[in-house]
Amino acid sequence: MKIGLIKASLLALSLVGVAHANPKCREEVKQLCEGVKPGEGRIIACLKEKQDQISAECKPKLEKRLAKIEAREACTAEVNKLCEGVKPGEGRIRACLKEKQGQISAACKPKLEKRLAQIEAHEACMAEINKLCEGVKPGEGRIRACLKEKQGQISAACKPKLEKRLAKIESQEACMAEIKKLCEGVQPGEGRIRACVEAKKAQISPACQPIVARRLEKREAKAAKAPKTKKTP
Repeated sequence: MKIGLIKASLLALSLVGVAHANPKCREEVKQLCEGVKPGEGRIIACLKEKQDQISAECKPKLEKRLAKIEAREACTAEVNKLCEGVKPGEGRIRACLKEKQGQISAACKPKLEKRLAQIEAHEACMAEINKLCEGVKPGEGRIRACLKEKQGQISAACKPKLEKRLAKIESQEACMAEIKKLCEGVQPGEGRIRACVEAKKAQISPACQPIVARRLEKREAKAAKAPKTKKTP
């Protein structure tokens, strides 16, 4: 249970906080760490290392922003550690966080409360969305068609999640259609589709490569778990 988005958006947070006060400061900060890949504290490390290069006008704003980001990151780590190893799904993370919220520091309690509220809102929306097309057999675009047809029945709070789900389904379908066309005539089974995908990887659009890789991994994992039928002599 990790919030990759917080680390990945550290630079954005720094820039937004400084930019509201002074666009000149935003440009200074942007230039300092241009090309540094967000995540794993790289942006913070870069800004700390180069903060002596910031003008006197912008330095106090940057220091304040860095302190806020560090405090937020520390709380994220503290909250994540509470339920480390707990498998996501079926409300397990939420139940764990609620059970252990007494162990969190006073400074980080608001962060935990916000996380719990986000999880509960997400679960409520997922339940609402899933109920819309309950009983509809997946495949051949049936789920997408059903969700589109019934999207007027979803609550305003959950509409963005439904739109995101529809976009995800549509991108997955487009990517699988791309693979189907690439490996037309290849018989599924015994890793033949994966072999075809690997052989034609350069022809797959960059947007589809991660989606296709995940889908193939899921298929292979499912096939590995399926009971093997014994061949009759």
